[in-house]
Amino acid sequence: MRKFVYVFLIPVLFACNQSGKTTTEEAVVADEDVVLTLPEFFEKIDNSVDSEIKITGLVDHVCKETGQRMFIVDGDKRLKVTTGDDISEFEIALEGKDVIVNGVVEEERIDDAYLDEWEAQLSKGEEDHDTGIHDGNHADEEDATLAKINNYREQVKNSEKGYLSIYSVKATSFEVKE
Repeated sequence: MRKFVYVFLIPVLFACNQSGKTTTEEAVVADEDVVLTLPEFFEKIDNSVDSEIKITGLVDHVCKETGQRMFIVDGDKRLKVTTGDDISEFEIALEGKDVIVNGVVEEERIDDAYLDEWEAQLSKGEEDHDTGIHDGNHADEEDATLAKINNYREQVKNSEKGYLSIYSVKATSFEVKE
């Protein structure tokens, strides 16, 4: 009888111990002391949506219209950062500075229906700053925006998922690196 109890308890203890483990990807995102670079962030993005992270990059652009968006870069990687509840706006003076952003990863899914709506609003002259995909590069002409939409259509068509995931971070706080 005693052997049966030990044999039964060993797998149970092992299973309980295993359930508390996280993968390396999860641990990096969950560890509040880890500051991710943009390449690291994009490498682990699929497991990061709705997670709190710290990420660092060079501020490439701050939206001059609202101040509620900035873009950080690292090499060829670029990420949109939006203001959170405790941040009213990002100052233009941040452009060219290295920052560390604390925030929550968000995902926007771009599919054909989204692109149809964007194109319809553009053709009616109703495009506003809440429509479309804001990448920090402003197209002043309708033709440039239509070319961008068509480029996204081609990417959606070639994607395995049937949509594109555009990731951003909603900032809860940030600091300029010294």
